[in-house]
Amino acid sequence: MKILTYNLWHGLAPSSALTMEFLEPEARRRARFAMQLKLLKGLNFDVGFFQEANPLLERSSQMQNELKMNSFFQSDLVGIKVLGIGLPPHLNSGLLTLGTPSLHLRKVEGFKLSGPQRSFVSPWVSFQLQEERYALFCELMHPDWGRVLMVNTHLHHGLELTEEFEKELRQRARELELSGQVEAEIFDRLQKGNQRRLREMKHLLGEVRRLEERYSVVILGGDMNSRPDSEVAQLLREYGFKDSFEGQTQFKELYTFDGEKNQANHKLQARFPLSVKFEDLSFSKKVTQSLKEILTGFENSPRRIDQLWVKAKHKHFRTQAELVGLEEDVGFAPSDHFGYMMDLEVY
Repeated sequence: MKILTYNLWHGLAPSSALTMEFLEPEARRRARFAMQLKLLKGLNFDVGFFQEANPLLERSSQMQNELKMNSFFQSDLVGIKVLGIGLPPHLNSGLLTLGTPSLHLRKVEGFKLSGPQRSFVSPWVSFQLQEERYALFCELMHPDWGRVLMVNTHLHHGLELTEEFEKELRQRARELELSGQVEAEIFDRLQKGNQRRLREMKHLLGEVRRLEERYSVVILGGDMNSRPDSEVAQLLREYGFKDSFEGQTQFKELYTFDGEKNQANHKLQARFPLSVKFEDLSFSKKVTQSLKEILTGFENSPRRIDQLWVKAKHKHFRTQAELVGLEEDVGFAPSDHFGYMMDLEVY
């Protein structure tokens, strides 16, 4: 069975506290949508996990009709809207899972991972004052494996603090002669992104634990916004999941988020503000610029943040991995991410 995870990129950035603007002209954005459909039609995948499908209802209907697949969705980032009208404009994004009709895919539930309790979100009516994250649980019937739980998610966006990043940043802090107090505050803010993703994954795995007895195989994937050696990945391994990439031997690594090989879209994405703010720490212009450069450089570093994890009860599996959606002859790729697809064999 071929399973794809692909962040479609909403292509938006905040222009004020209450508004968002498109990073590209409408004609280019529509051209990307057409490129995505053409790409997906040629992949012959069986199940697709998609993130940042925006506008969600339009993309769901379009992809269902064009690809002749069953589709199910879960809103995640919408704002305050009634019948799609409200703030911020243009944002009505969510998770989308597609499956071939023969697999009888159906929605189990949408599950909230983080955000205020007193909020609600849908493509039609939404009251959402800050970023929230969700997972979309679906199930299917495979002729050989039996019932399979399919979990599509998109964890918190934000800079990931790794050992390599911390080492480089501490060296720069010494060069800039930052005080110990300021340095500690910077690392505390960076660590909050890691901690939030870890909380989201713990919450998600708690729901998997509640449901998994009914299933012979659980496939969990999406945009993790963290590397395959992160604390989030370690938590998945402790729970019994295996990284599908480790089941193949053809590639040493496949980077799904790569500013070097996806330059045109990443130049546009550079207008999206950094998730960690530090200007309020009263730096000089030189220090502010230096920190911004190192944070931006690390944010653009190539990595595989789009992943598929497999838990097969009393079974073995092997995979073949593939990167899809690379830059085309027109000079840009269909998204700011590349898609990650695996051909999964369970035995």
